Amino acid sequence: MSLYLFYIVTKSEIIKSTVIRGFMVYIEMVKDNGELDKDIVGRTIKELLRKGVITYKPGICDNVLRFMSPLNIPKILFDRGLQLF
Repeated sequence: MSLYLFYIVTKSEIIKSTVIRGFMVYIEMVKDNGELDKDIVGRTIKELLRKGVITYKPGICDNVLRFMSPLNIPKILFDRGLQLF
């Protein structure tokens, strides 16, 4: 599932880089033009929460989003969550 997730998140122009460690994914987000946007993660977290996907901002980086699903999540739910992203 990690390769599938990598494929999904790298299609976006606002995702600068990703780090995947099993089911834990860190996504660095920027503006469309590549500049740092300190508010993009907050807006993304609110939008995903509205859709039912729980994510959060780790540590001190303002433009990094952390996505971590349970290890026992059924593939159908994992895929549905990715579609909401």
